[in-house]
Amino acid sequence: PRVHGTRVVVYRHPQVERRFNQHASRFAKAGRRITAVVDGCDLLDPVWIATLLFGCSQFIGFTRHALGHAQAVGGRMLATLFQQQTIASYTFADAEEDGWLRPFDVLRHPVAFEEGEFQAYRQVNDRFITLHRDVGRRYPELGEALDFWDSLHRILGRVADHQAASLFTLREQREELAQITHAKFETVAKLLSEAGSPARCLVCDFEQIWTAVLLRNLAERGMAVNVLKHSAGLAAREEIWRRFEAGKLDCLILQDLPPLRMVGARINRLIVMTPLTPLSTLACVVDWVLAHAVSGPAVRIDLLYTTGTPEQEAMMDFADTCFGLRFSR
Repeated sequence: PRVHGTRVVVYRHPQVERRFNQHASRFAKAGRRITAVVDGCDLLDPVWIATLLFGCSQFIGFTRHALGHAQAVGGRMLATLFQQQTIASYTFADAEEDGWLRPFDVLRHPVAFEEGEFQAYRQVNDRFITLHRDVGRRYPELGEALDFWDSLHRILGRVADHQAASLFTLREQREELAQITHAKFETVAKLLSEAGSPARCLVCDFEQIWTAVLLRNLAERGMAVNVLKHSAGLAAREEIWRRFEAGKLDCLILQDLPPLRMVGARINRLIVMTPLTPLSTLACVVDWVLAHAVSGPAVRIDLLYTTGTPEQEAMMDFADTCFGLRFSR
């Protein structure tokens, strides 16, 4: 129907999953946003509430029960939205308690540099800190900026300052040194050996820093390992995933978020090796894994990071924001 020129789609709650994406796509092609009215929104899975919130210009919901009612599956997310005007604080722990994601445990695995690695990191880090301080003095507006790096990008767009631009290179070197520390590989090998046979573990390596090392060294240790390449076609990725689902792989390395259409599988562990992947991307990976994990014990989510580096703060922020944990720093 139309209400004062606005296009509105009315759903009973069972219709949303079948019809909303088609309607939203059709409206988007026509250059319009969809306004959805849902009867029984509290009976929707929280993932569909989130989809409506992000996919609509306006979402109007009518509840069938009080939000604390046992049948109000989406009640916790709706209550979060009403109280805080955002669903950002609705965590994976809330989703687990609401019963729509696989149970999980989150484990931290801090690793330390070896002596040679530490010396290389300290040299780069000392240069980075010195230059960061000098650039901050040269451009006082950076000290007031909400995002130092975005503001520096804008400054460099106005002036040519090669020394300030080299900060980006030093940051990348510092992050890469933290990511490639040898202790991370040994930790992954240990986690895989503890997971059983087949291990049924996924490793997140979106930056492709660890893929070649893991493929070579895990195969040498007698483990069946493969990679879900972001450049592979859908048919090839589905074939590899079916091998994992059938228990023919100990370890599958993810270079990208797999398609939603993949069938469910038993997943023992998700190992995150590169915590400086954008945290929103990591959240999408965790969401995908917990939504596709079936049978077996709770999924273990292993957060690997090098102590005393920005990785540590990134993983603590990720644990706090997405899992509602309060890990000590």
